[in-house]
Amino acid sequence: MSQITTRSGDTSQDEKLLMPFIYIQQVPGKQIRSKLTLAFNYWLKVSDEKLRAIGEIVQMLHNSSLLVDDIEDNSILRRGIPVAHSIYGIASTINAANFVVIIALDRTLQLGHPMVTSSFVAHILRQRTRDVEVKRYCISLLEKFGSFQYTRERLQQLDDEARAEVKRLGGNPHLEELLDELLSWRRDSKKRNNEE
Repeated sequence: MSQITTRSGDTSQDEKLLMPFIYIQQVPGKQIRSKLTLAFNYWLKVSDEKLRAIGEIVQMLHNSSLLVDDIEDNSILRRGIPVAHSIYGIASTINAANFVVIIALDRTLQLGHPMVTSSFVAHILRQRTRDVEVKRYCISLLEKFGSFQYTRERLQQLDDEARAEVKRLGGNPHLEELLDELLSWRRDSKKRNNEE
């Protein structure tokens, strides 16, 4: 990802505000969003410049949401390193996450397409619980009532449908590779069953 710049012109101040965000980027995740962007661009043929900008915006939003998620979940580690708020404090981490969202919105508006703004707003409005105990309780209920089995069957059906659609559209080696990578739910399920 290129260095985040703002219109403020005060690079030193921007770097101080963004320290928690810069910190979380030192250990990149699986880069699923980048791979997905490239896979769809096989068909969409977006210019390299715009594609790079879109990829950076998506990554900025993802990483900023992780900063807040770690605070809400009271996490200790993210990607194998201490969470940002344990180093920079909760207030600075929230400020950094919010600042990155504002920078991402500015970059989104610079793309000059009316639909990207509505997509951005949808990302901001999407909320879900981050309370670990609530999540654990929900998982226990889902296991108890067979929802996970239903979900596994539905995921398999969706995977089959996605692969059929990709084939119908003439194939896409990038998207097929990504679909293979996303089958981790099936590998994890088989591994758990073998351990039991």
